[in-house]
Amino acid sequence: MTYVLFKGGRIISPAEKIDKVGDLLVKDFQISAMDENIVPSEGTLIIDATDMVISPGFIDIHTHSDLTLLVDGLAQSHVRQGVTMDVLGERSSVGPLVGVVLETYRYQAQRRYGFSDVDWTTIGGFFDRLERQGVSINVATEVAPQQIKQAVVGYEKRGATPTELVRMRELTIAAMRDGAVGMSAAFEGPNPNDYPMEIIEIAKVVSEYGGYYESHIGTEGYRILEE
Repeated sequence: MTYVLFKGGRIISPAEKIDKVGDLLVKDFQISAMDENIVPSEGTLIIDATDMVISPGFIDIHTHSDLTLLVDGLAQSHVRQGVTMDVLGERSSVGPLVGVVLETYRYQAQRRYGFSDVDWTTIGGFFDRLERQGVSINVATEVAPQQIKQAVVGYEKRGATPTELVRMRELTIAAMRDGAVGMSAAFEGPNPNDYPMEIIEIAKVVSEYGGYYESHIGTEGYRILEE
C-alpha cells in the first residue's frame, strides 16, 4: 500500500463546506483521513503543505488541448496549476473528422504543432489514441454542431437538406455513444449561426443521451445581443 501524508495545509472542499488547516492522508490514491494532527505510519511519504492549499482538482471547462495532450501527455501547464480535468470541444471537436473537416484539422495540426499523425476520425478514436499514448489528467469532450454540419455540408453557407439533417443526427448519435458529454454551439463573429433549428435538432439528440447544451459566446461584448 502507498501512503502519502500532507501536513499542515489549508484544506478546501466546497462540496463538503470544508475550509480549515490540517493534515490529509492519502492511501492508494484515495483520501483515507483528515484531521488536525495525523500520526504517520512507517513508510509514509510526508509532504509539508504549510502555506499551501489542498483541494479537489480543478476542471478547465473550456480548453483546446486535444493536440497538445498528444504532443505531451504530461500536461504540466495544467497539473502544476491544480487542473486535473480538461473539457474539449468548444467551437470545434476531435470528431467527427470527415471530408473537408478532416483536411482542415490535419492542416492545423501540422501548422500549429508539427503534428502529422492524425489517425482517428471519431471521438472514440481520439480517446483510444490518447489512452494508448498516456495522459496525466482526465479528459472529457463536447461535440460541436458547426463541425457536425461541416462534416456533412462542407463550408457552404446554406441550410442542410432533410437528408443531410438525418446524417447530422447520425453523426451526433455516434459522438454521444463515443462518450461526448454535451454540445457546445459557437455564436461568434460577424455571422452568428443562421440556422438555429439545425442546432435544436442536434441538441435533441444530445439530450436523449443525457448530454447538456451550452452556447459559446465569442465576441464578449460588441455583438453580444446578436449572439
